[in-house]
Order: sequence, then C-alpha cells, then structure tokens
Amino acid sequence: MQINPQFQKFNNQKNQDMSSFGNKKIPRFLYHFTTESNYQSMLKNGEIKTAKTGAFQGFYMVDLNNLLKRWNASKDWENLDLREELLRQVRKLGEKVVVIRIPTENIDKNKLLIRSQNKLLPLSRDTYLEALANWKKTGEIPNAKFEHLFIGDKATNSKRYKQRKEAIEYIYPAKLDISMTQKVGSTEVKAKNRLSRKLKYLVKDFMKLVYPTAPNFSVFIERYKPSKIDAKSTFIDLFKGTPEEKALKQFKN
Repeated sequence: MQINPQFQKFNNQKNQDMSSFGNKKIPRFLYHFTTESNYQSMLKNGEIKTAKTGAFQGFYMVDLNNLLKRWNASKDWENLDLREELLRQVRKLGEKVVVIRIPTENIDKNKLLIRSQNKLLPLSRDTYLEALANWKKTGEIPNAKFEHLFIGDKATNSKRYKQRKEAIEYIYPAKLDISMTQKVGSTEVKAKNRLSRKLKYLVKDFMKLVYPTAPNFSVFIERYKPSKIDAKSTFIDLFKGTPEEKALKQFKN
C-alpha cells in the first residue's frame, strides 16, 4: 500500500512548530488513538471504519494542542485526567497504543462534528443513558444541553469552545482511506503503579506461597491492580522525533 507522498515531505520538517497548527477554526491535523491490533486491521482493510458509540456513528479524534492543555484534571469531571482516561480506554493488556495523524484537508469538513467534554462529563452516567434511550425511542431531545451531546456541533464552530477553554473531541461520521493518514508512533502505555515497592514484594511473596504457578508478577499487577497512567511520558514516547514533539511543552498538569 502506497502512502500519500505529502507525508514524506512533512516528516522531513523536523523543526516545524506544531503549536501553531491548532489556531485555525479546524486544526490542520487531528489525531486518532487506537491499539496496535486495530491499526493492523485498518491497514488490512484499507480504511478507518466507523463504530456506533452512544449517539454517534463515526470515529473519534483530538486536536493535539487542545488535548495537552484542556484534557487535564478538572472539577468538571471529578479531577480525573482525561488524557490518562483516553490512554486507558485504548490500552489493552500487553498491547501498544498507536497514534494516527489525519490531515483535515483529506476529510469533508462539513461532516466533521465536535463535542465538549465540559458538557458531557458533569452529567451522571444514569442521567445521560436515560436521556439517550429516550431520544433513540422518541426522537425528542430534552433540552439544548442534550442536543449538543447527541447531535454534536459543527467543527467550524470550535473557536467558541476554544475561547471557553473547553476540552473538545472531534467525530467524523464516515470511513476514511488509511492511505490518507499516517502512523505517528506507537508505545506501551507508561504507568505509575499505586502499590508501594514494599507492598509489591509482600504481594509477590504471598502469590508464590499460595499460588506457585502464578503468572509473571508485573502482569498480575497490571491485570488486578489499577495503576495511574503516566500520560506525559507516554505522549513523549509516542511523538518522539516527530514535528509534534515541540508541542508537548504545552502539556498542562
């Protein structure tokens, strides 16, 4: 499969400052995070397919600058770091995370939608699911707040969300030829495990005592003990040696 030749020229621009690419109504590039196995399926099928998620049929992308600065911990979503949650969602045990660069010149901008995390996440899960089920059944939207969550807004209106410093996700409701994209990088998700070093050894000794054939201890910890994702280190690995690398200085804790 041949890759669009524009990418070779782009990759040679190692000193290009990516921080200026997100200042337009629609960024020059958007980024899709997935797993290595999903990416291999995309290569095999020749396209990024859409999937049904909640009210949307499509695939999700982010603006790198917005991701680094606005997806950090906030009281709007109980101080969760959404960058960590993004990596946690796409991570699979023992599998690498892949990030794909998508030039917006290769997609139909009139189809591109956005949704604000600042409007979605303050809702309780039950409230959202109840309203979603009612909308699917009756076609009636309770109020403007849910209209944004179920239908989205045009991506050309993203400037107003950026001015309000909101965390934005982009949704493209159509398939996209994989040759119009480029794999930026892949890496294992870095984690800061919550278990102390001393406790790790205690659990390891206990496992050996009661379960002599226990699997590798690190796998056990990964599977059974939730760990804190080190989003910054993971992003540094994902974008190492790329034009996007300079933008990582915008990472906001």
